[in-house]
Amino acid sequence: MSYNGISQQVVSLFTSLRKLHQQQSSITSHRKKTISTAIQAYGFLCHVEIDLIDFRKLPCNCSNHHNWVLHVQDHFTKYSWILRLKHKETQEVASSLESLFWMFGFSTTLHSDNGKEFKSKVMTDFCAKHKIKQVFGAPRNTSTRALVERAHRTSKEHISNIIKELGLSPNNWCVKLGEAA
Repeated sequence: MSYNGISQQVVSLFTSLRKLHQQQSSITSHRKKTISTAIQAYGFLCHVEIDLIDFRKLPCNCSNHHNWVLHVQDHFTKYSWILRLKHKETQEVASSLESLFWMFGFSTTLHSDNGKEFKSKVMTDFCAKHKIKQVFGAPRNTSTRALVERAHRTSKEHISNIIKELGLSPNNWCVKLGEAA
């Protein structure tokens, strides 16, 4: 007897090895820490997650030549702000965040990846000055930053759809950035 050209003997062998395979652990499993609690935000701007989106392969046509986007997302409301940046420099990131926070209020917790633009002295001083707790996601683990990573994809899709709908050149993405948030 066979199933789709696979003999009964092969199926039996495969199912017998299943348990052995499940019992084996990864070489690096001892280094992985499990995430025990989910991120909880109890109000607007209590917990904000930030990340950068790289647009260097598609620089904008405006006079400022933006190459980066700072994506800021509130965990409580899931609302996103998308801010244009010329460079991936700490000072530009901090000043953009400060401008945004002066408009809407300062966050209690700022969550980011381990990028040098977020772990620098400028950002540490910025957070200390405004009494913001700085939290970093686990290295090479996007599951701790899944909310903002998913929002990246959604924002890129929105930008692409808006540009196609209006018949604009893809290099005009920075003009319609506010509509994509």
